[in-house]
This record gives sequence, structure tokens and C-alpha cells, in this order.
Amino acid sequence: MTFKWRPDAKQFLIQSDACPFGMGAFLMIAGKMVAYWHDEVSKEDCELFGATLGDPAFQSEWELLAIWISLEVFSEFFTDDLVCR
Repeated sequence: MTFKWRPDAKQFLIQSDACPFGMGAFLMIAGKMVAYWHDEVSKEDCELFGATLGDPAFQSEWELLAIWISLEVFSEFFTDDLVCR
């Protein structure tokens, strides 16, 4: 689904993924990949969330964390001429 704020706005897509051992995401603007990030789930991450490294019971937490990190990392690319996809 594409949400258009203005008909002439560029589309952007953030695709993130996570697993019990790592997470990452990429950003596409107007059909071109412009940035990405990736990281391992660390001991510190597990301590912060009360999780066990490798335990799939915390999958939802890692997926949400990947989305939050993506918004932080890619925020410099967000301008008024983008469309949320």
C-alpha cells in the first residue's frame, strides 16, 4: 500500500528484518537503494530487554527494535517530498 501526501512526492520504502542473532534494514527512495544498516544482537541488548541471545521468544522485540533503529538511522533522508509506502 502506498500513502501519498502529495501527487509529486517521491516514494520511500524501509525494509527491516530481525532474528534472535541480528537485525538490519535498507532504505529505498524513488526505487533506488540509498542506505542500509545491520548489527548483531549483543549481550547489552539482551540485558536491556531481559532477553536470552538466540531465543526466538523475543522475536517481536527484535523486529520492533529494528524498525525503531531504522527510523533513527534513516531520519536524515526524510524530507517533505517523500511518500510513505
